[in-house]
Amino acid sequence: MVTGFLVDLANVVAEFAGVAAAMEIFHVNKYIAVPIAAFLVWILVLRGTYRQVEVIFFVACGFYVTYIVSAIMAKPDWLMAAKMTVIPSLHFDSSYLVMLTGLVGTTIAPWQFFLSTSRIRREKKSALANIRRPALMSYWVASAAW
Repeated sequence: MVTGFLVDLANVVAEFAGVAAAMEIFHVNKYIAVPIAAFLVWILVLRGTYRQVEVIFFVACGFYVTYIVSAIMAKPDWLMAAKMTVIPSLHFDSSYLVMLTGLVGTTIAPWQFFLSTSRIRREKKSALANIRRPALMSYWVASAAW
């Protein structure tokens, strides 16, 4: 329980650090942006519904389309990219391991598991479905991370 709390706390701190860094790109002071973001999250948690949170995450997922645009604009060697997608290479130098840790950490975020579990609970599926769905989702997320 304590470990889960510490992991969640670190995740929240990282999220607000991300808000601070992102808003400073747009020349918004972090001492203004972070409290506003914290207040909005607080209001959403206290007054929002599950459906509102779900819609907000769905809209936020739309921003992932920018990854496709960025990939096209970067003009990579598509054959090499396809090859490295199927046959990844592992390195054990420090910069690679830091990048790998960050990639896995941002892909398998704790809120994804909580969101999945609460949705299953809300839908009141059978006991077998409750076991299969999170297991499949966890497998898919872990596979996507690699």
